[in-house]
Amino acid sequence: MLRFRARGEQGLQEAVWLGQQSFSPRYEIRLAGIRLSPQELNRLVGQTIDDGAFPFSQLHAYAVQGKLHPWTSTGVVQVTNEFLTTPSQANGALSLAAEAALRLRPRLGQSPDPRTFTRVFQDYVSSRFRYQNTGPHSHEMGTLYREGGACCQAIAALAVAVAGFLGMGCRYVKGEGWSGTRWDDHAWNGFADGSMADFTFGLNGSTPHTMTRLSARGFQQNHRWTPCAAPRYAPFCPPLRLEKGSRILRAGQVLVTMDHPPLSERGLDLGILGLVGGCAEYLPAQDALRLALPGGGRQWLLPRASRFLHGRCVAADALPWRPGPEGELLVQ
Repeated sequence: MLRFRARGEQGLQEAVWLGQQSFSPRYEIRLAGIRLSPQELNRLVGQTIDDGAFPFSQLHAYAVQGKLHPWTSTGVVQVTNEFLTTPSQANGALSLAAEAALRLRPRLGQSPDPRTFTRVFQDYVSSRFRYQNTGPHSHEMGTLYREGGACCQAIAALAVAVAGFLGMGCRYVKGEGWSGTRWDDHAWNGFADGSMADFTFGLNGSTPHTMTRLSARGFQQNHRWTPCAAPRYAPFCPPLRLEKGSRILRAGQVLVTMDHPPLSERGLDLGILGLVGGCAEYLPAQDALRLALPGGGRQWLLPRASRFLHGRCVAADALPWRPGPEGELLVQ
């Protein structure tokens, strides 16, 4: 189980973001400097989980338990998650999203805007996938690539992941869509400028699939949702500071305790990339390792990877990040 130590409300939110991004089924946060009532604590944790980021798009259910000690301003929060996908499956799905972002970037420019992204991503989805809205269908993003189709939830999740690797703000919106005969559970995407895009409605072409200031009324006739209390559009990707042989690392301002040292004599455990929404993919045909982090399309392809791969670890001296003093490694 992952364990975090954080201070204040901002630290609590960052710890929750890290726990969710790791796709951990259960994690614990020890708090200091917290001055919230139990109701405020649960509300803040719930709003942070429901922020529309990629993990929320693949979340089936969660539970929060908190204990506060008002005299000392300390507390403990435990979060239990039931995800639609495992951490390994999430890594695979994010690897495919990173590849898609790399392919789409030439058509988007260095600073993609929501309108351009909507058009380019809609073309990509329409050419690659089919919308499963009848009969058995999957909500898990990886199904898109395994079977060539999935429901609205998986396609909206893919949009969040691809936009995140491009460094673009995009969130998952959960609500209801009008099928033509009734309202059903539905999902689409929102952007920081207030616009929205429904890529699955765009696939069937029966209704407008975008909402801007000029087309809001038409979009609202077929979509309804509750505004998110604490939306997050840009990916949260704090620097990771690790020390060789230590089970404790710092992610931004949060201390994270792992079950084993992420940086050891064997090298760097690639599983820690999940803490910051990144992924690692081994390409056997090229004998290469591809690493990706969200925010600006940061990707690295390391050739002849079989030389330095040891299970889930990669030799530290093979990475694009260089160790600092005392064997410390900064990943950002």
